[in-house]
Amino acid sequence: MVQSLDLALLRWIVSLPHPQALTYVVGAYSILGISGALWIVMAFLFALREGGGKTLMAAWRVVLAVWLALLVANWVVKPTIDRPRPFVTDPSLVVSGAYLPSSPSFPSGHAASAVAGAFALSLLWPPRRRWFWTMAALMVGARLYLGVHYPTDVVVGAVVGWACAVFATARTPCYISGSLPRSA
Repeated sequence: MVQSLDLALLRWIVSLPHPQALTYVVGAYSILGISGALWIVMAFLFALREGGGKTLMAAWRVVLAVWLALLVANWVVKPTIDRPRPFVTDPSLVVSGAYLPSSPSFPSGHAASAVAGAFALSLLWPPRRRWFWTMAALMVGARLYLGVHYPTDVVVGAVVGWACAVFATARTPCYISGSLPRSA
């Protein structure tokens, strides 16, 4: 039943209007999420902006959270479950964009790295947390919009990312409120 609902919801999402310009932007944004690149670059830009050893160490915690999420999602869970991509299971499903991933579908590595990155970056830079979480939600939504993941893939990927980020950040001193140096 869950699988039927999953496919029905995905079919509805891909049946919505997909203007070519929007599909191009969503596809390009999704490419930025490969290997967590978007979140890692933002972490180091934050560290460069803020300066100091504590911010650099905090940036490494973001990298750890993102890579741990990708490791668990892509190297542990995906091969274990080995769920085919939606467009493999249902060849009639319209896939947007040029990039068709060949790895298994469940869970979404993009969703895992996006949630891990948003979580860890939000601890680093609390005033920007809404922006980070919006970016993560857009990344998760992009995977559905493009038709390369089922809804449960992105939900479970997000849970994996959250759990890995909680573990990786572990309330180290650099994440305690007020401990990071702030520019004047």
